[in-house]
Amino acid sequence: MRNVIVLSLLLLNLHHVVSAPKGVTASLSAKWSMTPFLLDTSEFIGEDGNEKFWQFVDTVKELTVYKQGESVRSYYNLILKKAGQFLTDLQVNLLRFSLALRSYSPAVQASQQIASDEPPPEACLAFISIHGQHGCSTKDIKKLLKAAAGRPKPYLYNKDHIYPGFNKTDVPIVILYAEIGTKKFASFHKVLSEKAGEGTLTYVLRHFVAHPKPQKMLLSGYGVELAIKSTEYKAVDDTKVKDLSVQAAARIMSVPKFDALKLMRDLSQNFPSKARSLTRVAVKPEMRKEIEENQKRLAESIGVHPGDGELFINGLHIDLDVHNPFSILDILRGEARVLEGLHNLGIKGEHQGKLLRLPVNAVDDSYALDIRHPAIMKASPGVRVGVIDNPSGKPSQDNTVLFRALWASLLTQKNKAAAEFVQKLLREESSQLLQKGTKMKDLLIQVKEKLRNAFLCLSSQRRSDYIYLIYNIECFS
Repeated sequence: MRNVIVLSLLLLNLHHVVSAPKGVTASLSAKWSMTPFLLDTSEFIGEDGNEKFWQFVDTVKELTVYKQGESVRSYYNLILKKAGQFLTDLQVNLLRFSLALRSYSPAVQASQQIASDEPPPEACLAFISIHGQHGCSTKDIKKLLKAAAGRPKPYLYNKDHIYPGFNKTDVPIVILYAEIGTKKFASFHKVLSEKAGEGTLTYVLRHFVAHPKPQKMLLSGYGVELAIKSTEYKAVDDTKVKDLSVQAAARIMSVPKFDALKLMRDLSQNFPSKARSLTRVAVKPEMRKEIEENQKRLAESIGVHPGDGELFINGLHIDLDVHNPFSILDILRGEARVLEGLHNLGIKGEHQGKLLRLPVNAVDDSYALDIRHPAIMKASPGVRVGVIDNPSGKPSQDNTVLFRALWASLLTQKNKAAAEFVQKLLREESSQLLQKGTKMKDLLIQVKEKLRNAFLCLSSQRRSDYIYLIYNIECFS
């Protein structure tokens, strides 16, 4: 009997070992405690103006009473709903992105750190500081204001939230340290906002959480690498995985367009576990051909080769070696303001796209290219750019393929080396070949190859000039 019991225990332990998960879970935490979503949201809205910040504060001044009976997801959705009263749908989507990054958590923590340096009075859920003296109740305001004149004013930071009022310089400054949405905050806010509106004081709000959560702030981990090496031997047949990227694309294209981005996220974030199932995906020849054509076109136009990754936002090239999700969020907010400004002016649809494609780079006044230079207007005596494609017609921007391409490129061209390539192109023999019926596209093949070879040896600043020249020759030929 004893042997049976021992054997049963061994089997139970064996079952436990076999069923134990192999996955490794890693997390990255900051040194400070988790900050409330409501405070992060207020900082996001505050970026659009001080007035909008205080309007949002008035709307959510007692919102945390709903937090007790709601799940975290429901409370999060409630915050988004309240923020939606002051944000457009596009800005609400950016707010979701910001909350996922917790990009404004450091700003909230900065106020928390300032509050801890006061230091806060004991057992106070919220407190005021009037020229160095503290109070935990609205009843203390009147008493502290009377004695404030004889003490120096506190230092105010650029990111401090000052209640809009008369902005007098000869009135006391009252700093409220409280958590937006709590009853204690609401009672202080009611009194201070009224007095600030009367011009008797300057009301400043700084975030303060009386009882921070014990959990540390979880960070997204962008730019952080966790190197884990598996010592298990895995035999992989290269012939079965060489087309995984194409098969992944085919899998994504096979689902409805509303689910395509979700599937792409799932495949990219869990690729090792999804790889085996992808090997069984059949790829249509038409799709494979289209992918190859797209790869060729991208390699020729902007230098993106298979395996590379590039990010463009409304035509702006985002260098992923320089930018991170936080700076990309700033770019997206800037682009959103431009789009909404155009929309408010009545510019919508395809007209917005045309305006966004206009060059917005600053003009370098130290250098200008004279388009009347012989390298542009003449290849050799008697040969003009305007007649190289149509020798019998009158020189015109409309009737000349090459002229339109060069005109579009060289108006913004700052690279002298590009003009040298153009000079080689515009020769007497080029005009003779065109007169004999040679197609412009065939004539430009050699020139484009020279441009591309030179492109590889240039800096990123000068590459943009070559891309623009190659692009225009490609389009107009």
